[in-house]
Amino acid sequence: MQEVLLYSIVSGSAILIGAFLGLRFSFSKKLVAYIMGFGAGVLISAISIDLMSDAYEKSKNPVLISIFAITGALFFVFFDYLIDNAGGKHRRIRDAHAETRESSGLSLFLGTLLDGIPESIVLGITIANGGAAGIVFSIAIFLSNFPEGLSGTIGMKHSGIQPVRIVMMWTATVLISILAAVIGYQFLGSAGTSVIAACMAFASGAVLAMLCDTMIPEAFGLGGRWIALVTVIGFLIAFLLSEILKV
Repeated sequence: MQEVLLYSIVSGSAILIGAFLGLRFSFSKKLVAYIMGFGAGVLISAISIDLMSDAYEKSKNPVLISIFAITGALFFVFFDYLIDNAGGKHRRIRDAHAETRESSGLSLFLGTLLDGIPESIVLGITIANGGAAGIVFSIAIFLSNFPEGLSGTIGMKHSGIQPVRIVMMWTATVLISILAAVIGYQFLGSAGTSVIAACMAFASGAVLAMLCDTMIPEAFGLGGRWIALVTVIGFLIAFLLSEILKV
């Protein structure tokens, strides 16, 4: 239990770091884009090499993991659509300097939870099952949470939300993410192999949909062609780290 608390607190703290920096400083969009590109590469590695591969090994059922991966993607796309229509699209850094009076703090808050809860649940599951996947995935979540907190804070500032309320909302997001990781660890980490495989595939589909919908397009839009190289570097480092930790 201590391990899952440590990893979830560290990975979740990136949201608050991004939030405090967003409140205090003017941040280069290009720098944030490079961080997002690197984090996307790490997440792609963690999803493909660790999570989906492990899910297949546990279940030996390609139909099961395919159904749940697609279900996870549909879950993200559907709720992301609802949140965007409610004003939550301004949680994205490419919209952070747009006119955001119509956006609500609740939509921004729910958008970040939509990104973070599946990640946190699968983090708890991977830590419960041991191996390198938990460490690599916690690094990936940290790198994706930082620009999320930064861009969301900028959007909230432009929509007129007070700094104290912004910090309270991000703190609540981190606490809910920690709770999701503990639930994944405590209740799903020791479940049957088919259940664990289904959860991993579902979260993988949701996170991959998030990458395609948010992180990668934003990174390329803000950082240009060099984001491709940064993303590959992130993938390579995560892959090598995973292989080294398996030894």
